[in-house]
Amino acid sequence: MAGQVPGQFFSPIGSAQAVSVRKDYLFTSESVSEGHPDKVCDRISDEVVDAYFRLGPQ
Repeated sequence: MAGQVPGQFFSPIGSAQAVSVRKDYLFTSESVSEGHPDKVCDRISDEVVDAYFRLGPQ
Protein backbone atom coordinates (compact mmCIF):
# COMPACT_ATOMS: atom_id res chain seq x y z
CA MET A 1 0.00 0.00 0.00
CA ALA A 2 1.47 3.40 -0.96
CA GLY A 3 2.76 5.45 1.96
CA GLN A 4 2.54 2.49 4.28
CA VAL A 5 5.00 2.28 7.16
CA PRO A 6 6.94 -1.00 7.44
CA GLY A 7 5.34 -3.17 10.11
CA GLN A 8 1.98 -1.49 9.66
CA PHE A 9 -1.01 -2.72 7.71
CA PHE A 10 -4.58 -1.63 7.25
CA SER A 11 -7.41 -3.93 8.21
CA PRO A 12 -10.51 -4.29 6.02
CA ILE A 13 -12.35 -1.81 8.24
CA GLY A 14 -9.64 0.80 7.70
CA SER A 15 -7.98 1.04 11.11
CA ALA A 16 -4.19 1.13 11.11
CA GLN A 17 -2.60 -1.78 12.91
CA ALA A 18 1.08 -2.08 13.81
CA VAL A 19 2.62 -5.51 14.11
CA SER A 20 5.93 -6.39 15.71
CA VAL A 21 7.06 -10.00 15.52
CA ARG A 22 9.83 -11.72 17.45
CA LYS A 23 10.62 -15.39 17.63
CA ASP A 24 8.65 -15.86 20.87
CA TYR A 25 6.49 -12.73 20.98
CA LEU A 26 3.78 -11.12 18.87
CA PHE A 27 2.56 -7.60 19.58
CA THR A 28 -0.31 -5.97 17.71
CA SER A 29 -2.14 -2.71 18.20
CA GLU A 30 -4.78 -0.71 16.43
CA SER A 31 -5.79 2.91 16.52
CA VAL A 32 -9.15 4.63 16.42
CA SER A 33 -9.92 8.20 15.46
CA GLU A 34 -10.65 11.02 17.90
CA GLY A 35 -14.24 10.96 19.14
CA HIS A 36 -14.53 7.19 18.78
CA PRO A 37 -16.41 5.64 21.74
CA ASP A 38 -13.24 3.78 22.82
CA LYS A 39 -11.38 7.10 23.09
CA VAL A 40 -14.22 8.66 25.08
CA CYS A 41 -14.35 5.70 27.47
CA ASP A 42 -10.56 5.77 27.87
CA ARG A 43 -10.68 9.47 28.73
CA ILE A 44 -13.43 8.94 31.32
CA SER A 45 -11.64 6.02 32.95
CA ASP A 46 -8.35 7.98 33.00
CA GLU A 47 -10.09 10.87 34.79
CA VAL A 48 -11.64 8.51 37.35
CA VAL A 49 -8.28 6.88 38.09
CA ASP A 50 -6.55 10.29 38.30
CA ALA A 51 -9.19 11.53 40.77
CA TYR A 52 -8.71 8.40 42.87
CA PHE A 53 -4.93 8.92 42.98
CA ARG A 54 -5.38 12.59 43.92
CA LEU A 55 -7.27 11.46 47.04
CA GLY A 56 -4.13 9.70 48.23
CA PRO A 57 -3.97 6.90 50.79
CA GLN A 58 -6.66 7.13 53.44
